[in-house]
Amino acid sequence: MNNLYSISITQCKAVDIVKTAFLFLLLIFFNLSGSGQASLAPYTTTLAGTQCDDCSAVQSLTTAFPGGIDFAGHTWTQLYVGSNGFITFGVGYNSYNPVGIAGFTYCPMIAGQWDDLYANRGNSGIGFIYYSQYTNGEILWTVANERPKSLNPNWELIKCVTPLYNQGKVYVTGGYNTGGMMIVISPDGRQGRVAWTDSILDNHHGGVVLIDGFIYGSNWINNADGNWCCIDWETGKKKWEEHWQCKGSVIAAEGMLYLYDEKKGTVGLIRATPEKFDMVSNFNVTQGTQGPYWAHPTIHKGILYLRHNNALMAYDIREK
Repeated sequence: MNNLYSISITQCKAVDIVKTAFLFLLLIFFNLSGSGQASLAPYTTTLAGTQCDDCSAVQSLTTAFPGGIDFAGHTWTQLYVGSNGFITFGVGYNSYNPVGIAGFTYCPMIAGQWDDLYANRGNSGIGFIYYSQYTNGEILWTVANERPKSLNPNWELIKCVTPLYNQGKVYVTGGYNTGGMMIVISPDGRQGRVAWTDSILDNHHGGVVLIDGFIYGSNWINNADGNWCCIDWETGKKKWEEHWQCKGSVIAAEGMLYLYDEKKGTVGLIRATPEKFDMVSNFNVTQGTQGPYWAHPTIHKGILYLRHNNALMAYDIREK
């Protein structure tokens, strides 16, 4: 998996890295309007305001960079923000299909959610987990991920959740009853094998976290519901499964889990323990325009950042 859910910069000179990284962060959080007032930029599969799925919108750069920015051998005064997490120059890029980084030549791009996880291969019904080298893109090994018979034949086999890596093992999961699996990588990195599979934690897109040998996250019952789960990292055995609000995203800090329900925007604080779903407190996010609560939370220097569509909220969670 090449830089899955990290900043991957293609066709970029080394001298542009700092400016590009700043630009990337700026465009994730702020869409500078003509009035000078900053509002949150759309960063889901649907562009805010247009409700357009799998599309892109042009964004002027001259407010932040009056002379434009140098990127990929050209000076640009505008760029395109794609609803699937792509920032492109010269032309919009709207596809949600995974593409290998080495093979992408369509346009200069900053990819915040680049995905080298090829989950679907034509009509064969089998997807593959690929591991390739950063140097030349050589594929070192593949692991088959068979399409469940219960999956709607019109649906693609989607695996958009960031894999968990720890000590030579990679946990991969995805929703739609496709389950998860633990892959063990050989010491030389040239072989991968499946150690175990599970049907409990088929996480839709809210992410999973690993704490003290246990994986936490929400599973997929359907597109509108899911349970919160804990499974064992070594065996995949279920420790607990609890229905609370709805499925959603999760982040961890100092032995606690922060859950963000995607349907009503309820935020829950629970203790990270395999013993039980141990709720400490919760509250509701009331700001932001209508729509699901899909933005993943972030914690930095004791501040919890939550976004709902066009509203960004910061909560001080440091011990008083």
